[in-house]
Amino acid sequence: MDIEWLEHINDLFRSGSDEEAKAQIATHASARPESVTAKAASALEGYWSDDLEGALRSSHEAATEARSQDDPRGASWALNLESRALTMLGRGGEAVEVARMAEAASREAEDPARLTDALASQGWALFALKRDDEALAVARRAVGGARAVGQLHNLAGTLLLLGWLQSETGDDPGLQETIAELEPLNPHWASSLRGALRRPGWLRKVERMHGEKTKREGKLRELLAREPYWPALPAGAERALGAFYVLRKWASYTPLDLLRPDGQHGEDHGTGMGGGYFLGWRECGIVIDPGVGFGRGFRGAGFVPRNMNAVITSHHHIDHSGELLAILTALFEMHVERVKHATDFHLAPGAFASVASVAPYVPTVRTVQHLRAGGGGPIFDVEGDEVGRLLAERARHRDLTGRPDASFGLVLSLHDGQGKAVCRVGITGDTRYDEEWEGEERRALVQALADTNLLVVHVGTIYRQDFGPEPEGRGEGDSGWHLGIGGTIRLLQDVKRESAEGWDPFVLLSEWGEEVGPNREEICAVVADEVGLKRVWPAELNAAVGLLAGDARPLCSECGNQYASKHVELHGEIQYLCDSHIH
Repeated sequence: MDIEWLEHINDLFRSGSDEEAKAQIATHASARPESVTAKAASALEGYWSDDLEGALRSSHEAATEARSQDDPRGASWALNLESRALTMLGRGGEAVEVARMAEAASREAEDPARLTDALASQGWALFALKRDDEALAVARRAVGGARAVGQLHNLAGTLLLLGWLQSETGDDPGLQETIAELEPLNPHWASSLRGALRRPGWLRKVERMHGEKTKREGKLRELLAREPYWPALPAGAERALGAFYVLRKWASYTPLDLLRPDGQHGEDHGTGMGGGYFLGWRECGIVIDPGVGFGRGFRGAGFVPRNMNAVITSHHHIDHSGELLAILTALFEMHVERVKHATDFHLAPGAFASVASVAPYVPTVRTVQHLRAGGGGPIFDVEGDEVGRLLAERARHRDLTGRPDASFGLVLSLHDGQGKAVCRVGITGDTRYDEEWEGEERRALVQALADTNLLVVHVGTIYRQDFGPEPEGRGEGDSGWHLGIGGTIRLLQDVKRESAEGWDPFVLLSEWGEEVGPNREEICAVVADEVGLKRVWPAELNAAVGLLAGDARPLCSECGNQYASKHVELHGEIQYLCDSHIH
């Protein structure tokens, strides 16, 4: 590696002669594009052009190739630049390790100038990590090394580092000496340290915290502006066809500590929250029932607020609508950062009331619609092309409004690019299903759920009536407000009768009460056998189902890009496994 030429290029950038530096790099690269020096120069250009990811990548490649060519001096130079890029990217721990590798390489090369650079890089990384005592010791070694080799710019850089550390640790006499030595070398840097000397120690700490906060906010802005990320689909499935993601585990009030006596927290306490679902179709993202814990699952699955094009709630309970305000806040922040976006809300009565007063102040909210039985409309459109339609039908479930008919079952009819429905996703919603609920509403729900490709059924728990008829005179609430095992079987039997012959959906039993967790697989087997369905699986947090034209298939929990052929329970969690991961 031609270190002297690289230092010349670095001096050009440092003096503001960027165009001349880039021209010389281009000339060198055209002559020897694959050389290690060309890669190092590319890293240098990225560093000075604020392309830190590019600088990191190129410097790493240059360091790796220099070591393969037994060039420890070149490796040290590239590792030093890699460490600086890591520090500026907020990856201080990695930066320290890389700087120590640069130090070792410079000692092997017996190059004191490169050793000074490595110590300075290590000091800046430690400073960023707030390990000030370690950074101070390293900075003093770096200053001593720079003095010894007589490199004035290196000396100025190490004095700047030492001065900031003295400012942070309150060593004002030492800082004054550093400023005096730095003044003839770099008056601008000396002036910045002199300004720090005039500020009290507490203010310096607040300024440092504010600087770190600003960096974090910058990363968040970058994240908000990033193009939507869609997790991988199975091999052979087009990206546009999408998938259905389960971002919930247990039902209802499980997330509320105040309703759980001490010592009765389940093993999944803190992780097995209510959550919700997310459906991606033709690059349109549909949030369904965002309850407490939804945001954590949503981000954990690799999605960002920009993926929220529609939000649907089936009713107003905390595990189905608890994070609506969090979503509105995220959408508002997108507007603040001038990210172009539009989200439509389709909400059950209670949730509508809680959102309608706030939504008009969020410019990224396009519409807020009241969910109505038999109604719905376009879920979203992509450049005017309809993506799908939502059908809602009454369920029988009492939410915070106090009404027994405030919940809805949902059917999402998903269309191809020509407006043709190619896949249907049904969600029963929370509902009871017994002799106390008869009539047109019940029949309308069954008919809506017929011929769905993916059917998500909210079980609830095991009720007393699952073991046989109750004595007359029982109260209405004794039968529960969820399906239970008996209600699940009866509903699926009725839906099967309404569906075309040969109906073969993928059925997910969801909305489990935490108390039935160990029996989920067994309950699924009982339901599948009783109804005569082939694929009845328990829903699990982070499970994903690939949606194809006329079919729905679960994705492997291990690899995420192959279809799962079976499910097993491991350490209290349901794993979906493809043939490659079945042991």
